[in-house]
Amino acid sequence: MRVLKRFLTVLTVLMVFCVKSTFAQIAVFPIRDLTVYPPGIDLDLTDRIVNALKKRGVDVVDQKDLYRKLSEKGLFATGVMDIPKVAAAYELKVATILWGTKLEVDKKKHLYGVVVFATSVPEGKTFWSRVFYYQPEEHLLDIGNNLSENRIKELIVNRIAAVFPERMTASKKAFSKFHIEHFSISPRYVKSGEPVSILLKSTKGFKKDEIVVHIDGDSVVLRRVDGDYEGIYVPRLREGKYPVYINVNGKKLFLDELTIDNTPPGVYLELKGLKRLGKIDFLPGKLFITAGLKRPDSVLHWNLVILNEDGDVIFKKFGYGAPIISFNWDPVRNNLPEGIYEIKFTVTDAAGNKAVLKKRFYFFHEIPVPEVKVYRDKDGNIVLSIGKINIPTGIKKIKVTVYSPKGYPLGKAELESLPAEITFKAKYNSLKVRLYIEDKLGNKLEKDFNPQIKSYKEIMEERGWVEEF
Repeated sequence: MRVLKRFLTVLTVLMVFCVKSTFAQIAVFPIRDLTVYPPGIDLDLTDRIVNALKKRGVDVVDQKDLYRKLSEKGLFATGVMDIPKVAAAYELKVATILWGTKLEVDKKKHLYGVVVFATSVPEGKTFWSRVFYYQPEEHLLDIGNNLSENRIKELIVNRIAAVFPERMTASKKAFSKFHIEHFSISPRYVKSGEPVSILLKSTKGFKKDEIVVHIDGDSVVLRRVDGDYEGIYVPRLREGKYPVYINVNGKKLFLDELTIDNTPPGVYLELKGLKRLGKIDFLPGKLFITAGLKRPDSVLHWNLVILNEDGDVIFKKFGYGAPIISFNWDPVRNNLPEGIYEIKFTVTDAAGNKAVLKKRFYFFHEIPVPEVKVYRDKDGNIVLSIGKINIPTGIKKIKVTVYSPKGYPLGKAELESLPAEITFKAKYNSLKVRLYIEDKLGNKLEKDFNPQIKSYKEIMEERGWVEEF
């Protein structure tokens, strides 16, 4: 398979686990490669996954038979939203479907990500995920693990295969008198103290009223209900992974693994483009947003939203599995009004632990134009009046330059605040005024005015002071 030359690749592999005949039968779909044009498939990575699973004794559907069914349907899946329906469409009697896609995300950092998901076929619930970060040896920028594509593929397939415990498959031939048709523990990722449901189906005339399932040093009794064995287990265990097994003829038959996770995901949210004034973060233009995991975790889903002052969602991104987020958000281009906005990043792991990060800022990018008037006072002097404007960032500089009608400079002035009035002597009936305002963020307003000079009487009438005349 050709060496990846793109800058960032994300592989998404969706996996479903359900024990059948003491372990799950798996169909490995061809890994789609969208980093090349036209899009193709990475059969090398696909075959490596298949071979790694077979070495551990996992029952994998014959790839030639699978490819034949896929080609007959005319589809190599790029996304599987409904796993049971897909299995039915391809006439696959399996409990697990593995599939993946490579996507190019970032052309600058050369940082690659591999995201792996696990979803239960019966429940359609993602209960396990993992993200791997690495950096190809051709881009040694010291921001990741400098590994070759061949080495990182080995790492990926070994991690995937390791999810299927080898001990589980080794017991298949040891217990010919006790055959398990189906076993499930749901959910497989929980917080300590939350109940899990256990179901076991046995064949070959096993008629006992109850079966004891062991979870590390703990145990739970499954009682026979309509031929199946069911039970509820409430774990009081520390964080970690615990083997699930039963004792048959004095030997352990490993069935599955239960993970106790009480810790919210470690996440980060970084915003570039904000400028802090006092205790307030202001945004004068574009905002560059990056977010993700500080450490690998079994993420179920995530969302990132931007809210206005009223709490309305004006922007949203969401996804499943470990987030790798990097994008520009431009409120100026979207014509959003000045005001307070909030970014909220929420990540939920497979056990239901939530991590939430929030950041508030004030969006302000355009200085409003003040009202400019020129009139004569009762002594015949010219008064230049500049109205009040609201600038939440604070004014840094105000400059006023007055010109004659023909453009000859008559004088300059610097002001500290608005509103303000400047009085001077001149015999013109009109003037040109250039106003320059700069706030503490660096936003600037430079505008020319050509106001007519009003008489004292006119300006007093505008103000409603006609009683003086």
